[in-house]
Amino acid sequence: MNPMGTVAGLSRLCVGVAVDAPGHDIGAPGWADIPIAYGTFASGTAGADRLEGAFHGPGREEAWGGFDTAGHDGAFGARHDR
Repeated sequence: MNPMGTVAGLSRLCVGVAVDAPGHDIGAPGWADIPIAYGTFASGTAGADRLEGAFHGPGREEAWGGFDTAGHDGAFGARHDR
Protein backbone atom coordinates (compact mmCIF):
# COMPACT_ATOMS: atom_id res chain seq x y z
CA MET A 1 0.00 0.00 0.00
CA ASN A 2 1.25 3.41 -0.94
CA PRO A 3 0.45 5.98 1.78
CA MET A 4 0.55 8.81 -0.76
CA GLY A 5 -2.64 7.61 -2.48
CA THR A 6 -1.14 7.00 -5.91
CA VAL A 7 -1.43 4.04 -8.24
CA ALA A 8 1.68 2.78 -10.03
CA GLY A 9 1.54 3.21 -13.81
CA LEU A 10 -1.01 6.01 -13.84
CA SER A 11 0.30 9.52 -14.35
CA ARG A 12 -2.90 11.46 -13.59
CA LEU A 13 -5.83 10.30 -11.49
CA CYS A 14 -9.14 12.14 -11.88
CA VAL A 15 -12.73 11.80 -10.78
CA GLY A 16 -15.98 13.05 -12.26
CA VAL A 17 -18.99 13.84 -10.08
CA ALA A 18 -22.57 14.21 -11.30
CA VAL A 19 -25.30 15.16 -8.84
CA ASP A 20 -28.65 13.72 -9.98
CA ALA A 21 -31.58 15.45 -8.31
CA PRO A 22 -34.76 15.10 -10.38
CA GLY A 23 -36.19 18.48 -11.29
CA HIS A 24 -33.00 20.38 -10.43
CA ASP A 25 -30.07 21.40 -12.62
CA ILE A 26 -27.07 20.84 -10.33
CA GLY A 27 -23.48 20.63 -11.48
CA ALA A 28 -20.69 22.38 -13.29
CA PRO A 29 -18.50 21.45 -16.27
CA GLY A 30 -15.50 21.56 -13.89
CA TRP A 31 -16.87 18.56 -12.00
CA ALA A 32 -16.09 16.21 -14.91
CA ASP A 33 -12.30 15.94 -14.62
CA ILE A 34 -11.22 16.78 -11.06
CA PRO A 35 -7.64 15.79 -10.16
CA ILE A 36 -7.20 13.54 -7.11
CA ALA A 37 -4.42 14.44 -4.66
CA TYR A 38 -3.76 12.49 -1.46
CA GLY A 39 -7.20 10.88 -1.63
CA THR A 40 -9.10 14.18 -1.90
CA PHE A 41 -10.57 16.18 -4.77
CA ALA A 42 -11.94 19.72 -5.13
CA SER A 43 -13.05 22.09 -7.87
CA GLY A 44 -14.71 25.48 -8.27
CA THR A 45 -15.43 28.56 -6.21
CA ALA A 46 -17.53 28.64 -3.03
CA GLY A 47 -21.03 29.96 -3.68
CA ALA A 48 -20.74 29.44 -7.43
CA ASP A 49 -19.71 25.91 -8.39
CA ARG A 50 -17.68 24.42 -5.48
CA LEU A 51 -17.42 20.67 -4.98
CA GLU A 52 -15.03 18.87 -2.66
CA GLY A 53 -14.75 15.33 -1.38
CA ALA A 54 -12.48 12.49 -0.32
CA PHE A 55 -12.17 8.73 -0.57
CA HIS A 56 -12.83 6.69 2.59
CA GLY A 57 -13.53 3.20 3.81
CA PRO A 58 -11.75 -0.11 3.32
CA GLY A 59 -9.61 0.07 0.21
CA ARG A 60 -10.83 3.63 -0.41
CA GLU A 61 -13.99 2.18 -1.99
CA GLU A 62 -16.24 4.99 -0.74
CA ALA A 63 -16.32 8.69 -1.48
CA TRP A 64 -18.31 11.51 0.01
CA GLY A 65 -18.24 15.26 0.10
CA GLY A 66 -20.23 18.42 -0.39
CA PHE A 67 -21.14 20.93 -3.04
CA ASP A 68 -22.15 24.60 -3.05
CA THR A 69 -23.58 26.30 -6.14
CA ALA A 70 -25.38 29.60 -6.64
CA GLY A 71 -28.73 27.80 -6.21
CA HIS A 72 -28.03 24.60 -4.29
CA ASP A 73 -25.86 23.17 -1.55
CA GLY A 74 -25.73 19.64 -0.29
CA ALA A 75 -23.78 16.44 0.24
CA PHE A 76 -23.08 13.37 -1.86
CA GLY A 77 -21.80 9.86 -1.32
CA ALA A 78 -20.84 6.88 -3.44
CA ARG A 79 -19.55 3.36 -2.97
CA HIS A 80 -17.75 1.09 -5.38
CA ASP A 81 -19.85 -2.05 -5.66
CA ARG A 82 -17.79 -5.09 -6.63
